[in-house]
Amino acid sequence: MNAAEHIVEAYFRYCESCFTITDRKVKKGNNRQLDLLAYNVRNGRQFHVETGVTHRENWCPALDVLVEKFQKKFFGVPPKRTGATEGRTDSERGKSYFPQINATYREMGFNPSKLNAFGFVGSFEIIPMI
Repeated sequence: MNAAEHIVEAYFRYCESCFTITDRKVKKGNNRQLDLLAYNVRNGRQFHVETGVTHRENWCPALDVLVEKFQKKFFGVPPKRTGATEGRTDSERGKSYFPQINATYREMGFNPSKLNAFGFVGSFEIIPMI
Protein backbone atom coordinates (compact mmCIF):
# COMPACT_ATOMS: atom_id res chain seq x y z
CA MET A 1 0.00 0.00 0.00
CA ASN A 2 1.45 3.36 -0.98
CA ALA A 3 1.31 6.49 1.20
CA ALA A 4 -1.77 7.97 -0.50
CA GLU A 5 -3.68 4.70 -0.10
CA HIS A 6 -2.64 4.55 3.57
CA ILE A 7 -3.94 8.08 4.21
CA VAL A 8 -7.29 7.30 2.56
CA GLU A 9 -7.55 4.01 4.48
CA ALA A 10 -6.86 5.83 7.77
CA TYR A 11 -9.57 8.37 6.93
CA PHE A 12 -12.18 5.66 6.43
CA ARG A 13 -11.03 3.79 9.55
CA TYR A 14 -10.76 6.74 11.96
CA CYS A 15 -13.11 9.40 10.56
CA GLU A 16 -15.85 7.22 9.06
CA SER A 17 -15.58 4.42 11.69
CA CYS A 18 -15.22 1.75 9.02
CA PHE A 19 -13.75 -1.71 9.11
CA THR A 20 -11.24 -1.74 6.24
CA ILE A 21 -9.64 -4.33 3.97
CA THR A 22 -6.71 -3.20 1.83
CA ASP A 23 -5.04 -4.50 -1.32
CA ARG A 24 -7.44 -7.36 -1.93
CA LYS A 25 -6.46 -9.40 -4.98
CA VAL A 26 -9.19 -10.16 -7.52
CA LYS A 27 -9.23 -13.92 -8.14
CA LYS A 28 -8.63 -14.70 -11.82
CA GLY A 29 -8.43 -10.94 -12.31
CA ASN A 30 -5.22 -10.75 -14.35
CA ASN A 31 -3.19 -8.85 -11.71
CA ARG A 32 -6.11 -6.71 -10.56
CA GLN A 33 -6.54 -5.69 -6.96
CA LEU A 34 -8.95 -3.56 -4.96
CA ASP A 35 -7.14 -0.75 -3.12
CA LEU A 36 -9.63 -0.45 -0.28
CA LEU A 37 -12.89 -2.01 0.81
CA ALA A 38 -14.53 -0.29 3.78
CA TYR A 39 -17.62 -1.23 5.77
CA ASN A 40 -19.40 0.96 8.31
CA VAL A 41 -20.99 -1.38 10.84
CA ARG A 42 -23.29 1.32 12.27
CA ASN A 43 -25.10 2.26 9.06
CA GLY A 44 -24.20 -0.62 6.73
CA ARG A 45 -22.57 1.57 4.08
CA GLN A 46 -20.04 -0.24 1.92
CA PHE A 47 -17.24 1.36 -0.07
CA HIS A 48 -14.77 0.38 -2.76
CA VAL A 49 -12.09 3.07 -2.96
CA GLU A 50 -9.34 3.41 -5.55
CA THR A 51 -6.60 5.95 -4.94
CA GLY A 52 -4.25 7.55 -7.43
CA VAL A 53 -1.70 10.27 -6.98
CA THR A 54 0.98 11.83 -9.13
CA HIS A 55 3.81 14.29 -8.64
CA ARG A 56 3.50 15.82 -12.11
CA GLU A 57 3.09 19.58 -12.12
CA ASN A 58 -0.17 21.00 -13.48
CA TRP A 59 -1.72 17.56 -13.69
CA CYS A 60 -5.37 17.83 -14.56
CA PRO A 61 -6.65 14.74 -16.36
CA ALA A 62 -9.29 15.01 -19.02
CA LEU A 63 -12.65 13.51 -18.14
CA ASP A 64 -12.27 10.76 -20.76
CA VAL A 65 -8.96 9.69 -19.16
CA LEU A 66 -10.61 9.44 -15.74
CA VAL A 67 -13.57 7.53 -17.18
CA GLU A 68 -11.18 5.00 -18.76
CA LYS A 69 -9.27 4.55 -15.49
CA PHE A 70 -12.45 4.15 -13.43
CA GLN A 71 -13.93 1.69 -15.95
CA LYS A 72 -10.81 -0.43 -15.52
CA LYS A 73 -10.75 -0.23 -11.72
CA PHE A 74 -14.45 -0.54 -10.88
CA PHE A 75 -15.92 -2.39 -13.88
CA GLY A 76 -13.01 -4.56 -15.06
CA VAL A 77 -12.79 -3.05 -18.54
CA PRO A 78 -9.30 -3.76 -19.92
CA PRO A 79 -7.35 -0.82 -21.35
CA LYS A 80 -7.33 -0.48 -25.12
CA ARG A 81 -4.00 -1.44 -26.64
CA THR A 82 -2.87 -0.88 -30.17
CA GLY A 83 -0.11 -2.42 -32.18
CA ALA A 84 0.73 -5.78 -33.64
CA THR A 85 -1.26 -7.84 -31.15
CA GLU A 86 -3.19 -9.89 -33.71
CA GLY A 87 -6.38 -9.75 -31.67
CA ARG A 88 -4.89 -11.31 -28.54
CA THR A 89 -5.36 -8.52 -25.97
CA ASP A 90 -8.18 -8.66 -23.43
CA SER A 91 -9.64 -5.52 -24.97
CA GLU A 92 -9.63 -6.95 -28.50
CA ARG A 93 -11.23 -10.17 -27.26
CA GLY A 94 -13.96 -8.23 -25.43
CA LYS A 95 -12.83 -9.57 -22.04
CA SER A 96 -14.31 -8.06 -18.86
CA TYR A 97 -13.22 -8.71 -15.30
CA PHE A 98 -16.47 -7.39 -13.79
CA PRO A 99 -17.71 -10.87 -12.76
CA GLN A 100 -14.40 -11.54 -10.95
CA ILE A 101 -14.58 -8.15 -9.19
CA ASN A 102 -18.16 -8.87 -8.05
CA ALA A 103 -17.13 -12.34 -6.87
CA THR A 104 -14.36 -10.75 -4.80
CA TYR A 105 -16.87 -8.33 -3.25
CA ARG A 106 -19.16 -11.22 -2.31
CA GLU A 107 -16.26 -13.30 -0.97
CA MET A 108 -15.45 -10.45 1.42
CA GLY A 109 -19.10 -10.15 2.54
CA PHE A 110 -19.92 -7.08 0.46
CA ASN A 111 -23.06 -6.69 -1.63
CA PRO A 112 -22.10 -5.36 -5.10
CA SER A 113 -25.47 -3.65 -5.54
CA LYS A 114 -25.04 -1.66 -2.31
CA LEU A 115 -21.43 -0.64 -2.81
CA ASN A 116 -20.42 3.01 -3.06
CA ALA A 117 -17.44 3.41 -5.40
CA PHE A 118 -14.99 6.28 -4.95
CA GLY A 119 -11.92 7.27 -6.88
CA PHE A 120 -9.49 9.60 -5.16
CA VAL A 121 -7.21 11.18 -7.71
CA GLY A 122 -4.84 13.97 -6.91
CA SER A 123 -1.41 15.43 -7.26
CA PHE A 124 1.22 16.67 -4.89
CA GLU A 125 4.33 18.69 -5.19
CA ILE A 126 7.64 17.69 -3.65
CA ILE A 127 9.17 20.71 -1.95
CA PRO A 128 12.88 20.37 -1.17
CA MET A 129 13.86 21.08 2.43
CA ILE A 130 16.56 23.73 2.80
